[in-house]
Amino acid sequence: MKAKGIVLLLVLSVSLVFCSSLLAAEPPRHETLIADILTGKVGNPGNFNFWATWVGNDKGLQQLVIDPLWMADYVTGEMINVLAKENPIYNEDFTTMTVKLREGIYWNDGVPFTADDVIYTVELSMATPGFGYHTQFNQAIERVYKTDDYTVVFELKQPNS
Repeated sequence: MKAKGIVLLLVLSVSLVFCSSLLAAEPPRHETLIADILTGKVGNPGNFNFWATWVGNDKGLQQLVIDPLWMADYVTGEMINVLAKENPIYNEDFTTMTVKLREGIYWNDGVPFTADDVIYTVELSMATPGFGYHTQFNQAIERVYKTDDYTVVFELKQPNS
């Protein structure tokens, strides 16, 4: 009985030493996502619903799951194309904005990201009071439509210069 206790104690000691070395290991830096947020500290959101108006959707981890058409580099003032292929194209009086989307972007289920997705998002927000950007979209956008699978046209209610 005493021998069994010693063996059990020895096995337990070796296990603890092995487990403690695993716990003390450094995280694999080559597998770590580093998000460079220029606007300050990234907070932990209480809600990942980007469209909820009460969520601070310009800062936080939810920025890692939703890409915008463009992003501004606040240091250089440069516009960075994210889902958009290029900067928006305006007509002469700035009442129509054309957005060309990048091809080769897919949802997590493998379905391509297209103009239909942008139109659906804008129209849903416009039709749903309480959604983020509901008021802004309704004040600015007369109509949104596509000319092909990767081109979205926004007809605006007034010039947007």
